[in-house]
Amino acid sequence: MAAEKEALEADKKVVYAKFVAMVAEKGALKAKFKDAEARAEGEIRSLKDEAENAWSHGKEEFLKSSEFDDLCAQKSLAYFVRGFKSCLAQFRANGYTEEEHPTPFLSVARALEDLSNDEEEADDDSPEDEATPTNSPVL
Repeated sequence: MAAEKEALEADKKVVYAKFVAMVAEKGALKAKFKDAEARAEGEIRSLKDEAENAWSHGKEEFLKSSEFDDLCAQKSLAYFVRGFKSCLAQFRANGYTEEEHPTPFLSVARALEDLSNDEEEADDDSPEDEATPTNSPVL
């Protein structure tokens, strides 16, 4: 019985030693996990920063591109045409028919032509012309 008691005590010590080793291993694994988690968070932050910088740079380049200018022109033209058609609808809704009141100036194509002519004339004007109005007498 004493031999069995000593054998059980020895087994108890072995089991306790294994328990202590497992607790130590658990602590080491927790430390490794925390370290890996911190590195992953740092890498995620770094990747987010890189992505934001790339997006910001790409956005600036896009805003300077002719593709962006084309998109803006398409949207503004669509807005102009929609507004023009809305005005025509208001004329018609208030009894102004094209038969009774011919309005050749109410053409989208003609309005766009006039608009481009106005822009060309504005480009042709020089600052000197603006300084002396055409109606003012020359001294």
